[in-house]
Amino acid sequence: MFYKKQLQLKTPKIKTVVFDDFTGGMNRNAKREIPSKYASRCFNFKGGYGSLKQNMGFSKLPVDEVVKSAECFNIDGKNFAAYVNEENAVKVFAADRPEEARQIFSAQGDAKLFGFKSGQNACLLISDQSGVYVYDGDGVSKIDGVPSLDKAVIYYERIFGIAQDGRLYFSAVLNPSNWDEGYYDGGYIEFDDNFGKALDAVSFDGKLFVSGGDKIAEVSATSAQGEFFVSKIYALHGDIIKNTVAVCGGKIVFLTSDGIYAFDGNSAKKLASELDYHFEINGSECACYFNAKYYLACKLDFFDKRRICCERKSFCNNTLVEISVADGSVNICRGIDIRSLSKFNGLLAVTDGKLAFLDDSGSCFGQPLPKVWESMTGDFGIDGRKNIKSISLYTATDLTVKISADGVTSIFLIDGKRKFQRIKTGVSGIYFKIAFECNSAKPQIIRPSLEVAYTKGGGYYD
Repeated sequence: MFYKKQLQLKTPKIKTVVFDDFTGGMNRNAKREIPSKYASRCFNFKGGYGSLKQNMGFSKLPVDEVVKSAECFNIDGKNFAAYVNEENAVKVFAADRPEEARQIFSAQGDAKLFGFKSGQNACLLISDQSGVYVYDGDGVSKIDGVPSLDKAVIYYERIFGIAQDGRLYFSAVLNPSNWDEGYYDGGYIEFDDNFGKALDAVSFDGKLFVSGGDKIAEVSATSAQGEFFVSKIYALHGDIIKNTVAVCGGKIVFLTSDGIYAFDGNSAKKLASELDYHFEINGSECACYFNAKYYLACKLDFFDKRRICCERKSFCNNTLVEISVADGSVNICRGIDIRSLSKFNGLLAVTDGKLAFLDDSGSCFGQPLPKVWESMTGDFGIDGRKNIKSISLYTATDLTVKISADGVTSIFLIDGKRKFQRIKTGVSGIYFKIAFECNSAKPQIIRPSLEVAYTKGGGYYD
């Protein structure tokens, strides 16, 4: 007589994996337990404690012509902006009346704009192929004796400007129109070969700092020009990238070939190290400090096959990086080719030939930006085969959830509802990756959780 042998199956255990902290942003360091705090890839989402929502966006200003660059300045406490159009005409407008822009100058070739306060006897410098011009709020006049400038800053009642030859030129005290060489007039400072050509200059903490190559020089220029000298030189890791230097409260923040750094006047500390291997330097970068945050427009490689928004055509920059100077947290806006940034009544940007203000709309000119959050690959801290039986979450808008198990991806389309939902998944494997994707302007995803089944000692049989 034969008897059937009973198969002894292990009783599966259940582990609930809750995504309750999305604040860490993008960080590719591997973790077995797939922490929600850090993502291997994240853009256009802003993470909070237990939630994902929209990140940055842009709204268009009513300027109906192609804009190449813009700069802001101040007259008697009132904010103004200037921009260069595709015909190289320079136009200005008051902050509350962008539709009333008026032309003040016609530049020869590409023009660079540098804004100041009218209390410095200058509002705006315009530098083009023919030289440098000053706008004082009433009219434009040419400055003799100074070459075209790539950068300009006010320090101790003088304007200091960096020319294409790498010299640091300066004006006479309280006279932006006088750059003649003389003891009581203007002049220039030339740096030695060890420093190289000057690229940028900022006034910070009562001092003038000039950057060039992989060094920052502290220039003493508070007395008569005969006593100007370089007092200190600081060496950095990597070359500083032009047009990325910004004074951010008590720090100078900039991008180098080695990543982003914050310099406090004595030493430099790295920021956003998780982005180090994503930068593709191309010379179109720009930066600005606004509302206690450092904003950097640049090109990042996200190491995926997606092509979103500006990436579907010719572009230079595809990302706006936002870094909180207070805590170092990072937000990433992908898909916008920004060519100019300046501080206005808000953060003013030039993108796709348009003037725009930064906002929290999650869209660009009314078009929602695609949003992605992807976990790292891990096994939830459990050996052997497992089964994700279901996912529970709240999503106010339509959402795509992707669960990859050992390289095979299952896709779940979830309708937005004003209540928590539980969706059966039944995905088995050893190593998993979870992704949340949406194309809504203002999503709201709250506390996703996974029901993971496994057996003690490893192994789960479907």
